[in-house]
Amino acid sequence: MTTFAIAIAVIVALFFALQMWIRLKARKTVGKPLPANISKDDFFSGKNKKLLYFYSPSCGACKQMTPEIEALRKKAPDQVRSVNIAESMVLSQAIGIMATPTTVIVRDKLVLDVKIGSLSRKKMNLLIGLS
Repeated sequence: MTTFAIAIAVIVALFFALQMWIRLKARKTVGKPLPANISKDDFFSGKNKKLLYFYSPSCGACKQMTPEIEALRKKAPDQVRSVNIAESMVLSQAIGIMATPTTVIVRDKLVLDVKIGSLSRKKMNLLIGLS
């Protein structure tokens, strides 16, 4: 193999390793309570599941998913919240968001699930218990 092919293989391997590391780190937050400074927000209280959608305005996948989130927010305004990571760094860092789009499901101030990447409207409805 040439040096160029080896360099490309190393870059691809590092990319996949970074993706796996981000997903493993996200899984570690499942089952843990929200940080105390975040859980004071009334949005997180109650028995219903809450969907937090973390996005970046410059993210291509986020631009495709945001209209779906907006439609879902109109359907269940007390269960869905969009969070621009550039404007809400404290919340994003407290929950451990490392990639966008990321969807976090919370109930009773406890993280139930973390999904990284785009989701369909049907999948988001299922995550928070809407039909």
